[in-house]
Amino acid sequence: MNHNFANGFITLMLIIWVLGLAASKGHDYLLDRASAKAAKAIDSSIDASWQKLTLERVPVLGVPSASFKIVEFSDYQCPFCRIADAVLAKFVARHPNDAVVYRYDMPLQQIHRYAYTASVAANCAELQGIREPYQSLLFQHQREFATIDWTALAKQGGITNADSFAQCIRDETPGDHIRKDIARAESMGITGTPSFLVNGKLLTEGFSDERLESLYQSRKQQGFGHVFLRIQ
Repeated sequence: MNHNFANGFITLMLIIWVLGLAASKGHDYLLDRASAKAAKAIDSSIDASWQKLTLERVPVLGVPSASFKIVEFSDYQCPFCRIADAVLAKFVARHPNDAVVYRYDMPLQQIHRYAYTASVAANCAELQGIREPYQSLLFQHQREFATIDWTALAKQGGITNADSFAQCIRDETPGDHIRKDIARAESMGITGTPSFLVNGKLLTEGFSDERLESLYQSRKQQGFGHVFLRIQ
Protein backbone atom coordinates (compact mmCIF):
# COMPACT_ATOMS: atom_id res chain seq x y z
CA MET A 1 0.00 0.00 0.00
CA ASN A 2 2.77 2.39 0.99
CA HIS A 3 4.71 1.40 -2.11
CA ASN A 4 1.74 2.24 -4.35
CA PHE A 5 1.27 5.53 -2.52
CA ALA A 6 4.93 6.44 -3.03
CA ASN A 7 4.74 5.66 -6.75
CA GLY A 8 1.56 7.69 -7.08
CA PHE A 9 3.10 10.63 -5.22
CA ILE A 10 6.20 10.59 -7.42
CA THR A 11 4.03 10.43 -10.53
CA LEU A 12 1.97 13.39 -9.30
CA MET A 13 5.12 15.44 -8.60
CA LEU A 14 6.44 14.67 -12.08
CA ILE A 15 3.17 15.80 -13.64
CA ILE A 16 3.24 19.05 -11.60
CA TRP A 17 6.88 19.64 -12.59
CA VAL A 18 6.15 19.08 -16.30
CA LEU A 19 3.14 21.39 -16.17
CA GLY A 20 5.19 24.04 -14.36
CA LEU A 21 8.00 23.78 -16.91
CA ALA A 22 5.52 24.10 -19.77
CA ALA A 23 3.95 27.16 -18.17
CA SER A 24 7.39 28.73 -17.67
CA LYS A 25 8.40 28.08 -21.27
CA GLY A 26 5.10 29.49 -22.45
CA HIS A 27 5.65 32.59 -20.33
CA ASP A 28 9.16 33.03 -21.76
CA TYR A 29 7.79 32.58 -25.26
CA LEU A 30 5.17 35.26 -24.67
CA LEU A 31 7.82 37.61 -23.25
CA ASP A 32 10.05 36.99 -26.28
CA ARG A 33 7.12 37.70 -28.58
CA ALA A 34 6.30 40.88 -26.66
CA SER A 35 9.94 42.03 -26.73
CA ALA A 36 10.19 41.37 -30.45
CA LYS A 37 6.96 43.26 -31.04
CA ALA A 38 8.19 46.22 -28.96
CA ALA A 39 11.53 46.28 -30.80
CA LYS A 40 9.72 46.20 -34.12
CA ALA A 41 7.54 49.12 -33.04
CA ILE A 42 10.64 51.12 -32.03
CA ASP A 43 12.28 50.28 -35.36
CA SER A 44 9.22 51.54 -37.22
CA SER A 45 9.08 54.84 -35.35
CA ILE A 46 12.82 55.38 -35.83
CA ASP A 47 12.67 54.58 -39.54
CA ALA A 48 9.84 57.08 -39.92
CA SER A 49 11.62 60.01 -38.27
CA TRP A 50 15.38 59.61 -38.06
CA GLN A 51 16.15 61.41 -41.32
CA LYS A 52 14.29 64.48 -40.08
CA LEU A 53 16.70 64.56 -37.15
CA THR A 54 19.60 65.10 -39.54
CA LEU A 55 17.78 67.83 -41.46
CA GLU A 56 16.59 69.88 -38.49
CA ARG A 57 19.88 70.25 -36.64
CA VAL A 58 23.29 71.75 -37.36
CA PRO A 59 26.00 69.08 -36.88
CA VAL A 60 28.12 69.28 -33.76
CA LEU A 61 30.89 67.40 -35.58
CA GLY A 62 31.53 66.77 -39.28
CA VAL A 63 29.72 67.96 -42.38
CA PRO A 64 26.05 67.43 -43.39
CA SER A 65 27.06 65.83 -46.69
CA ALA A 66 28.70 62.88 -44.86
CA SER A 67 27.14 59.47 -45.49
CA PHE A 68 27.79 57.96 -42.04
CA LYS A 69 25.27 59.95 -40.02
CA ILE A 70 25.22 59.66 -36.25
CA VAL A 71 22.38 61.12 -34.19
CA GLU A 72 23.18 61.20 -30.48
CA PHE A 73 20.78 61.70 -27.58
CA SER A 74 22.94 62.96 -24.76
CA ASP A 75 23.03 64.16 -21.15
CA TYR A 76 25.89 66.48 -20.12
CA GLN A 77 26.01 65.00 -16.61
CA CYS A 78 26.10 61.40 -17.86
CA PRO A 79 29.61 59.92 -17.39
CA PHE A 80 29.19 57.57 -20.35
CA CYS A 81 28.21 60.55 -22.52
CA ARG A 82 31.50 62.19 -21.54
CA ILE A 83 33.39 59.12 -22.73
CA ALA A 84 31.32 58.99 -25.93
CA ASP A 85 32.09 62.65 -26.69
CA ALA A 86 35.81 61.91 -26.84
CA VAL A 87 35.23 58.78 -28.93
CA LEU A 88 33.05 60.66 -31.42
CA ALA A 89 35.54 63.52 -31.77
CA LYS A 90 38.34 61.05 -32.48
CA PHE A 91 36.21 59.08 -34.94
CA VAL A 92 35.04 62.11 -36.95
CA ALA A 93 38.59 63.49 -37.05
CA ARG A 94 39.60 60.20 -38.66
CA HIS A 95 36.76 60.33 -41.20
CA PRO A 96 36.07 64.06 -41.69
CA ASN A 97 34.33 63.67 -45.05
CA ASP A 98 32.34 60.53 -44.25
CA ALA A 99 31.10 60.96 -40.66
CA VAL A 100 28.81 63.54 -39.08
CA VAL A 101 27.30 63.83 -35.59
CA TYR A 102 24.03 65.51 -34.66
CA ARG A 103 23.43 65.96 -30.93
CA TYR A 104 20.01 66.09 -29.27
CA ASP A 105 19.42 66.90 -25.62
CA MET A 106 18.06 64.29 -23.26
CA PRO A 107 18.85 65.42 -19.70
CA LEU A 108 17.86 62.67 -17.27
CA GLN A 109 16.66 65.00 -14.55
CA GLN A 110 15.50 62.18 -12.25
CA ILE A 111 19.10 61.08 -11.66
CA HIS A 112 21.21 64.03 -12.85
CA ARG A 113 20.36 67.17 -10.92
CA TYR A 114 22.27 69.63 -13.12
CA ALA A 115 21.76 68.00 -16.51
CA TYR A 116 18.90 70.26 -17.57
CA THR A 117 20.77 73.47 -16.68
CA ALA A 118 23.81 72.16 -18.55
CA SER A 119 21.60 71.59 -21.61
CA VAL A 120 20.27 75.13 -21.29
CA ALA A 121 23.85 76.44 -21.12
CA ALA A 122 24.90 74.40 -24.17
CA ASN A 123 21.99 75.74 -26.20
CA CYS A 124 22.60 79.32 -25.03
CA ALA A 125 26.17 78.99 -26.30
CA GLU A 126 24.88 77.57 -29.58
CA LEU A 127 22.72 80.67 -30.01
CA GLN A 128 26.04 82.52 -30.25
CA GLY A 129 27.36 79.99 -32.78
CA ILE A 130 29.46 78.02 -30.28
CA ARG A 131 28.73 74.28 -30.36
CA GLU A 132 31.32 71.55 -29.84
CA PRO A 133 33.96 73.62 -27.98
CA TYR A 134 31.57 74.50 -25.16
CA GLN A 135 29.78 71.16 -25.20
CA SER A 136 33.09 69.35 -24.78
CA LEU A 137 33.97 71.67 -21.90
CA LEU A 138 30.68 70.77 -20.23
CA PHE A 139 31.50 67.07 -20.45
CA GLN A 140 35.01 67.66 -19.13
CA HIS A 141 33.74 69.67 -16.13
CA GLN A 142 30.59 67.67 -15.32
CA ARG A 143 31.91 66.72 -11.86
CA GLU A 144 31.95 70.45 -11.01
CA PHE A 145 28.35 71.20 -12.00
CA ALA A 146 27.23 71.82 -8.42
CA THR A 147 29.44 74.92 -8.15
CA ILE A 148 30.29 75.75 -11.76
CA ASP A 149 30.12 79.23 -13.28
CA TRP A 150 28.38 78.50 -16.58
CA THR A 151 29.27 81.89 -18.04
CA ALA A 152 32.96 81.71 -17.16
CA LEU A 153 33.14 78.27 -18.76
CA ALA A 154 31.32 79.60 -21.83
CA LYS A 155 33.96 82.30 -22.19
CA GLN A 156 36.55 79.55 -22.32
CA GLY A 157 34.46 77.94 -25.05
CA GLY A 158 34.45 81.09 -27.15
CA ILE A 159 31.25 83.06 -26.50
CA THR A 160 31.64 86.79 -27.03
CA ASN A 161 28.55 88.21 -25.32
CA ALA A 162 28.68 87.08 -21.69
CA ASP A 163 25.74 89.24 -20.58
CA SER A 164 23.45 87.82 -23.25
CA PHE A 165 24.57 84.29 -22.36
CA ALA A 166 23.89 84.78 -18.66
CA GLN A 167 20.45 86.24 -19.41
CA CYS A 168 19.69 83.26 -21.68
CA ILE A 169 20.41 80.88 -18.80
CA ARG A 170 18.37 82.88 -16.29
CA ASP A 171 15.38 82.96 -18.65
CA GLU A 172 15.88 79.31 -19.72
CA THR A 173 15.40 80.55 -23.26
CA PRO A 174 16.08 77.13 -24.90
CA GLY A 175 13.66 75.32 -22.54
CA ASP A 176 11.03 74.50 -25.16
CA HIS A 177 13.74 73.38 -27.57
CA ILE A 178 15.14 70.93 -24.98
CA ARG A 179 11.71 69.57 -24.08
CA LYS A 180 11.03 68.91 -27.76
CA ASP A 181 14.28 66.94 -27.98
CA ILE A 182 13.22 64.83 -25.00
CA ALA A 183 9.75 64.25 -26.44
CA ARG A 184 11.24 63.24 -29.77
CA ALA A 185 13.51 60.67 -28.15
CA GLU A 186 10.64 59.23 -26.13
CA SER A 187 8.45 59.01 -29.23
CA MET A 188 11.06 56.68 -30.72
CA GLY A 189 11.31 54.53 -27.61
CA ILE A 190 14.67 55.98 -26.52
CA THR A 191 14.84 56.26 -22.74
CA GLY A 192 18.56 56.28 -21.81
CA THR A 193 21.77 58.09 -22.60
CA PRO A 194 23.91 58.06 -24.52
CA SER A 195 21.86 56.66 -27.38
CA PHE A 196 22.94 56.70 -31.00
CA LEU A 197 21.19 56.35 -34.32
CA VAL A 198 23.59 55.52 -37.12
CA ASN A 199 21.75 55.98 -40.41
CA GLY A 200 18.64 54.99 -38.50
CA LYS A 201 18.05 51.38 -37.46
CA LEU A 202 17.88 49.77 -34.01
CA LEU A 203 20.82 47.78 -32.68
CA THR A 204 21.68 47.57 -28.95
CA GLU A 205 25.40 46.99 -28.57
CA GLY A 206 28.40 48.33 -26.67
CA PHE A 207 29.99 51.56 -27.82
CA SER A 208 33.72 52.14 -28.30
CA ASP A 209 36.10 53.55 -30.87
CA GLU A 210 36.88 50.04 -32.07
CA ARG A 211 33.20 49.12 -32.35
CA LEU A 212 32.37 52.33 -34.18
CA GLU A 213 35.27 51.89 -36.60
CA SER A 214 34.28 48.28 -37.29
CA LEU A 215 30.71 49.35 -37.91
CA TYR A 216 31.87 52.15 -40.20
CA GLN A 217 34.05 49.83 -42.30
CA SER A 218 31.30 47.24 -42.54
CA ARG A 219 28.64 49.77 -43.47
CA LYS A 220 30.94 51.48 -45.94
CA GLN A 221 31.27 48.21 -47.84
CA GLN A 222 27.49 47.83 -47.80
CA GLY A 223 26.74 51.41 -48.75
CA PHE A 224 26.13 52.71 -45.20
CA GLY A 225 23.18 50.72 -43.85
CA HIS A 226 21.08 51.46 -40.79
CA VAL A 227 22.14 50.92 -37.19
CA PHE A 228 21.04 52.05 -33.72
CA LEU A 229 23.51 51.97 -30.85
CA ARG A 230 22.75 52.38 -27.18
CA ILE A 231 25.00 52.00 -24.22
CA GLN A 232 23.26 49.94 -21.59
